[in-house]
Amino acid sequence: MSLLLLVLCGCPWDISGTEDPVDEGEPDIEVDPLGVDFGVLDAGTVQTALLAASNLGGADLHLLDVSLEDPTAPFVIGPIGSAVLPPLQRTVFTITYVPESRSVDSARLRIDSDDPFEPTVSVALVGEAIAPELEVRPGDHDFGTLPVGCEASLPITLSNTGTADLRIDAVSYDTDSSDLFFDADEALYGELPWTLPPGASVQVGVEYVPRDEVQDFGELTVASSDPVSPEVVARHSGSGEVQGLASDVFEQPLVVQADVLFAVDRTTYVNGAKELVPSRLAGFLAELSRQGADYHVAAVTTDNGCVYSGGPTFIDDGYGEEEQLAILTEMVELGGFGSHAESLFTVLEAALENDGDGDAGCNKGFFRDEAALHLVAVSDEPEQSDDGYRHFVRLFQRLKDDPADVVLHAISGDYPTGCVAPHDGADFGSGYWEATLATGGAFLSICTLDAEPHMETLARATARSLHTFHLGQTPVPETLSVEVDGMPVTEGWSFNATDDSVEFGSDAIPAGGVMVEVSYVVLGECPG
Repeated sequence: MSLLLLVLCGCPWDISGTEDPVDEGEPDIEVDPLGVDFGVLDAGTVQTALLAASNLGGADLHLLDVSLEDPTAPFVIGPIGSAVLPPLQRTVFTITYVPESRSVDSARLRIDSDDPFEPTVSVALVGEAIAPELEVRPGDHDFGTLPVGCEASLPITLSNTGTADLRIDAVSYDTDSSDLFFDADEALYGELPWTLPPGASVQVGVEYVPRDEVQDFGELTVASSDPVSPEVVARHSGSGEVQGLASDVFEQPLVVQADVLFAVDRTTYVNGAKELVPSRLAGFLAELSRQGADYHVAAVTTDNGCVYSGGPTFIDDGYGEEEQLAILTEMVELGGFGSHAESLFTVLEAALENDGDGDAGCNKGFFRDEAALHLVAVSDEPEQSDDGYRHFVRLFQRLKDDPADVVLHAISGDYPTGCVAPHDGADFGSGYWEATLATGGAFLSICTLDAEPHMETLARATARSLHTFHLGQTPVPETLSVEVDGMPVTEGWSFNATDDSVEFGSDAIPAGGVMVEVSYVVLGECPG
């Protein structure tokens, strides 16, 4: 008869054929084995072992109790075959290890009987369960109250703190708010599901950018193979606070006035940049005319900043196209190779100082108080004046009541390492590049093979006061509203975060004389 059948039928097992009673007048208990090691198994699975209790005495043995000293231990005692064992009889029962979570377990099984010499027998039980364990940190999070438009980031780490591989099956984010943004970064970790060995982790993130004062709520749910917590939820909340409202009003000029002064490094010009300035200025001048600009354009090359043309000191729309190009070409080609050939901010300073009367007035008439001033440096070298670009930006801006009316542009070597075509190459135009960023100007590559689109871009930049409206404060972009002569305008314009301006497309430029009003929530002082 098998051991299993004995257990099921509850019958004692006769061992009289193999052993003699130790004491014919008393019961004598023997338990085998006295210790059970269940080994290592996955949490949620079970492992069963058999225990046998025998009576080696000469009188009936009564099993009074079979129990665990710690009833909370993850071990289950199976049914006892018989509570009364005649001499030389044995009963068999099961002990099952049933861990539900990651643990290292030990317990003692207590068997009480009426054996007068050994009334209690203790059996040691040990086992280890391995399991994945998901930790989401941080859990619930309150972003608090942020100024509208400010951004708060919350990196969230999903870790396997368990002892077996964790499978993350799904990561989802539920919110009714458009101000909470979740990124599972599957571009980095690959598509779900993810498998994390013990100790490994991945990082997801939530961004909060409040656009109004309504409280926002979001809920992150992570589903995994963690047997104890197969689904973990982290809740997020936050609200916005408007710290200021603004409304900027602009009167669209009937025509934009722009004074454009090129400073050309003659060494650059001779070494292969002739196609850039001025022979490719046809597109530049045509675009200025198309924008309806009232312009003065001149070019200087020499240390004293004087325009050398053998004639006028600047061109405007009173000259024909061919004559304009001829004059500009002469301005460049009649210039010399002074000591400031690669210090063009110094050359521009001299040129603007020479706009007065008398002997210092070699460029008289170019500069107009009411016109925007656009200064364009053309060089294949960095700016090498004794004073840094910040000095010159401040110097030039002091020429105008509104500093925004002074814009520096450059045609030079590409950021950040320079360029190699089409001539011998150009170093990065440091100094020029920083000045264009500081004033919202255009920085164009001197190495382009097709210069004409460059020059048209430059022309649009110099005539931009017709289509560009600089705001008085930094807005929350999503709150911008635009009205032209009191009528809302929802298309044809965009926000430029580089210089906090509203820019209209070429087909939507407001007509001269109209009023443009831009209203918005002011971006407050963001924490951190």
